[in-house]
Amino acid sequence: LVDTRSQPVSFLAAGGRIVWLEGLEIHGCLYSNCASGSQILVDVNGNAAQPSTLPTGSVNPHLLVTDGTDFFFSQCASNSNFDCAMVSCPLGGCKGTGPTFLTTERQTRRPYIVVNGGTKAGEPGLFVYHTLDGFVRYTPPLKPNATTVGYAPAPDTEVIQAVHMGAANFIWVDSNTSQANPDGGMYTCPVGGCGANRVKLLPPPVKHLSVVKGAAFSSYGNAAASSIVSCALTGCNQTGDVLAKDQSYVSDIVADENAVYWTTQRTIFYMARL
Repeated sequence: LVDTRSQPVSFLAAGGRIVWLEGLEIHGCLYSNCASGSQILVDVNGNAAQPSTLPTGSVNPHLLVTDGTDFFFSQCASNSNFDCAMVSCPLGGCKGTGPTFLTTERQTRRPYIVVNGGTKAGEPGLFVYHTLDGFVRYTPPLKPNATTVGYAPAPDTEVIQAVHMGAANFIWVDSNTSQANPDGGMYTCPVGGCGANRVKLLPPPVKHLSVVKGAAFSSYGNAAASSIVSCALTGCNQTGDVLAKDQSYVSDIVADENAVYWTTQRTIFYMARL
């Protein structure tokens, strides 16, 4: 789709467009004209000199979500990764006007993960996650400067690298397989909680997550030559179906009803779903 990028992460596919984070800018393009028609959609306030709180291709990249019309991300104080809150911007961009804040409240840290549980009234809402703050929920209806914000329960795990929240289940990736936390992998659990009864879908090493129509997509194996895999949410014998092999340093993955898309350090790929 497009090459010669600088560590594109936080990848979205919606409305005939793809959107991604690149440094302190959010870029986007039409599927049909991405190689020559990408543009900066909006600038992100932050401090790229603090890589532990502004993700790059080597750490957690999940900072953008979409409802099909707008995309949402965390905007912070100028040159800072603190005093942050969620904002919205149309998929076509808002560089001229800037994004719209969903609340006047400001969180203390830029989240590591943004999760879309549904943005319409009655749906779970947007969730942001930081290891020190836990999950914070933006409850629909999402209103400019007037959205209800509060803490929310989280899956029973120590480390979350990626997470999806459906109507009934959490699905998450725990990419830490250290001695203190040996049970890494991809798991699923009812939204109400499951404690030790969580179900493992894939064993480690697994990283990144996109869920659509009852299937989870991820990268599996050694980072220098990983595979793009899919696994049914009902289970896949902890093996999954291999879609592409020998993908070096995958930095994010997203799927829609038509295709699977993933990014490496400089290139964005896609494969049609069969």
